Amino acid sequence: MGTNMSDKALARGVLVWASLFGAVSFDVFDQYGSSTFSTRDQLFEHQFALLVELAGLM
Repeated sequence: MGTNMSDKALARGVLVWASLFGAVSFDVFDQYGSSTFSTRDQLFEHQFALLVELAGLM
């Protein structure tokens, strides 16, 4: 891909991007269903925090 990133860092970045894309899509298009989670904003915040940690940003 023409970067100086290690394969491990690149794979981790792609995983985080795909996961974030999925989390946003599930929330925006109501894929969880209306009665699955009562506090979807907290679920999204938790997912985002895990992805930030996985990306090595915290």
